[in-house]
Amino acid sequence: KVGSLQSRVLRRLFQVGRTLSHREFDFISCSYRLGGYVGFLRDKGWTIVNHDETCKTKDIVPRKVLFTRYELFATFTPELQERIKQFCKAVDKFEAAATASNNKAA
Repeated sequence: KVGSLQSRVLRRLFQVGRTLSHREFDFISCSYRLGGYVGFLRDKGWTIVNHDETCKTKDIVPRKVLFTRYELFATFTPELQERIKQFCKAVDKFEAAATASNNKAA
């Protein structure tokens, strides 16, 4: 459904070879629940693979933390690719309108 956070996750994952981390999704959506939305999409049949990575923090006492990047694995028929293209345009339009609305409020 366009306008949902799930649609915003799919919009990013539909880009071939694209992975998405929690931090990236939080930046574009102001939502801390990427893992939950990925779970909903998996429940609906989407094949989303975890790529676990580690990095050092910039804390006073540096430590390594584990984080996950998500990637969609799928192949699409030409007809479905066209529907996905239209879906992505609709999500982009929704996000542009939401951004414009937020900028006016600020």
